[in-house]
Amino acid sequence: MSSSLESRLRVIEDKLFSTDKASIFNAVRAVTRHCQELTDEEKSELWFKIDRLLIARFCLGKVPRTHIDLIAYLRRLFPQAEWQVMDDQQQHYITLLETQVKIAKVDFTYRLPYILHLFDCENFANKFQDHMADHYNINGIPVIHGWPPNHGFNLLVGKIVIPEDMPGIHWPSSAWVDQMSGEVIDCLFYEPQNNRSWTWDENEAGKTPFGVRYDVDKYFV
Repeated sequence: MSSSLESRLRVIEDKLFSTDKASIFNAVRAVTRHCQELTDEEKSELWFKIDRLLIARFCLGKVPRTHIDLIAYLRRLFPQAEWQVMDDQQQHYITLLETQVKIAKVDFTYRLPYILHLFDCENFANKFQDHMADHYNINGIPVIHGWPPNHGFNLLVGKIVIPEDMPGIHWPSSAWVDQMSGEVIDCLFYEPQNNRSWTWDENEAGKTPFGVRYDVDKYFV
């Protein structure tokens, strides 16, 4: 990559930590205007570097992660559902549930355009799952297929803090002690098309984006 583009990248890195939105946009435009001068390999390198800079600026930084037995938790929640592990050697990591809600607010998946039969509900769910793994190394976010009919969505699975004086019988109904980590984990249903989340009990009562109870037929992790 040319020295001039390298210097422009350093300018972008400085501008990304500015509070002036116009400065950020102008810095990115200044680099992309020169893309025609680059080879395909250089374009790929530039795209990657800008992507990493943006992630570093807009994401929440390093997030503490915990290794859990995700499959055991999901099988407890959805004993009748089918399930598929995409990588048998993969370990699953989560963070605090409240942190995942903060991450979801920053994530831009829900801003992508819905395109029938091309980029629809399942694509939104897959994209959000990928973003969590790519940006935060959190891969304990399953993609759910279920009801409403043929619908795809996500489940946020994370640690929760239970006050010491709060008896176990008053825990959220979806909470569970993970045998691998010893942490109390819980979940939220998450709709990646409109960036809305809701609790297990709200789901049971039909307080969801579609006004009906979401059911789980199959999940992918």
